[in-house]
Amino acid sequence: MSQKFSAIDQVILGGIGVYNIVIARLPLSRCGDTQAIAALEREMFSTFPAIRFSLAVGIGGGVPRSSADIRLGDVVVSQLTGKSGGVIRYDLDKTSSRVYSHHWTGSLSEIPEYLSNALATLQTDHGLRGLMGRQIAKNMADIQRKISTFGKSLRPEEDCLFQAEYEHIAPGSCANCDRSKRVIRPEREQDEPVIHYGSIASGDQVMKNSQLRDHIGQELGVLCVDVGTTGLMGIFPCLVIRGICDYADSHANKAWQQYAAAAAAAYAKELLLMVPQPQARGINKSGDSNTTPEWSGLRESTLSAPPTDLDELQMSP
Repeated sequence: MSQKFSAIDQVILGGIGVYNIVIARLPLSRCGDTQAIAALEREMFSTFPAIRFSLAVGIGGGVPRSSADIRLGDVVVSQLTGKSGGVIRYDLDKTSSRVYSHHWTGSLSEIPEYLSNALATLQTDHGLRGLMGRQIAKNMADIQRKISTFGKSLRPEEDCLFQAEYEHIAPGSCANCDRSKRVIRPEREQDEPVIHYGSIASGDQVMKNSQLRDHIGQELGVLCVDVGTTGLMGIFPCLVIRGICDYADSHANKAWQQYAAAAAAAYAKELLLMVPQPQARGINKSGDSNTTPEWSGLRESTLSAPPTDLDELQMSP
């Protein structure tokens, strides 16, 4: 592909089902940069004017609540709730630790009706099954097999949620952390990720503070926190899909990042496969039909996938 992009690290063209897709990512140094993400989105839609909607697929920190049993590897999908359009921007006053929130409305309601219908169908299906659904489970199994050929298991063994007041002991893994400080949770019958639908809080730094996480969860009612997503809001219809890689606390590390990213991608794939073919093929800006799925005239969706290594973005407790 000869096209040069100033804001984008890598662009990949491909297809899922009847959809032609464009996968774009920022350089690691710009990951979480709200302005860079907004520039990426504008550049993508300028270069590929037939894009109909975007999926922001990546990882985030879980916000466990009594009403939502969030575990590592689960997936959170942005959903219109109350005054929130599925994504809530939060800003911090570092001197007082006060949270300032700004609500974006309509981000989910603005996605095309055929995508909204597919989302509702998946939500109903997963609600009945309680887990990810057969197709996502198959996608995850395929990824697991490919990873295992290199002698590495994709899914980590341990999922520890520590009490909010208990801080991480040393850099790296939680090998030296006091296991008696864990939050005791009932074991799940199966290891498959669970899909959650609700609001996502987005800031400009990676959160690694459990007390702040709980404060935001209680004040804003969110299930997940991430970095930079609000850069996509207001530019084009966007659905946010986040795999949970940590609990946004001082114990966060890289162990679950690959698995969480794979879970989010597996959900995105099933969602696109659920979109009915007549609506998915060849609808241009003027509403005319075009059933020839060639790259010169049909590029219908974007999966914006940020890098999974977020170590360069830190937030002090």
